[in-house]
Amino acid sequence: PVVTKVAYDALAVFVHKDNPVSKITIGELREIYIAGGKIDNWSQLGGKAPSKIAPLVRHSNSGALVYFREAVLGKRAEFKEGMRGFSTGADIVLLIEVTPTAIGFALPSNQRDGVKPLALSAAPDRESVIPTGKTIRDGTYPISRPLYFVSSPKASAETKKFIEFVLSKEGQSFAEKQGYTPLGDALEISRKQKPH
Repeated sequence: PVVTKVAYDALAVFVHKDNPVSKITIGELREIYIAGGKIDNWSQLGGKAPSKIAPLVRHSNSGALVYFREAVLGKRAEFKEGMRGFSTGADIVLLIEVTPTAIGFALPSNQRDGVKPLALSAAPDRESVIPTGKTIRDGTYPISRPLYFVSSPKASAETKKFIEFVLSKEGQSFAEKQGYTPLGDALEISRKQKPH
């Protein structure tokens, strides 16, 4: 098969804008969300006063939930019981905006004035970074991944033309409008990877 990188996907971890916590490790995030996890209060993460964390998730049929589970909890891990599920990331962000103790994940493009993304680090000894085009593309933001089209080496002319469109400036702009991170500076490199 011919594999063509077409964009990047990432999940930002949002909290209320007034939350004093500004960064978190993947391990700490896991302890908030995983069944039996030991972190349930913002004071455990540097919050000023004891306040119970209100973790929010997507519904079980969401691709974002599956990706979050794989990237943060582990493929076979279970979420804590009793977390409220939402149809869209935008819905999660809206609730975080009016709930100072909430935490949730959504596309970076779902950001609103009343929330902020936490800086994440893969481990305590690693630098904490927020999701930006650069950190998503270079892989330093821990919950990010490239997206690919996989096509046959004998793909039809229509298939090749479609992939070329997705790699074009217009196609990348459309991907960005859908909440994905465009190839950006890597676009010219990707164009050299046109399907055979």
